[in-house]
Amino acid sequence: MAAKFERIGWGPVPNTLHDLGIDLFVQARDDRLFDRGLIVGVQVKGGPSWFTEPALAEDGSLGHCP
Repeated sequence: MAAKFERIGWGPVPNTLHDLGIDLFVQARDDRLFDRGLIVGVQVKGGPSWFTEPALAEDGSLGHCP
């Protein structure tokens, strides 16, 4: 799962100490591969059941999964 972020030049760090629903912390980087000072928590989902339809917010915009 970290390889996808490494491929775009971001810095993934596995979260193995705490099970809070966050699988990785990812350091966002710009086009020069400089850290932007932004850490993003990532929850990784796999398998076709997670991608059968988009998750929409109440107003119809793209939202997050409940």
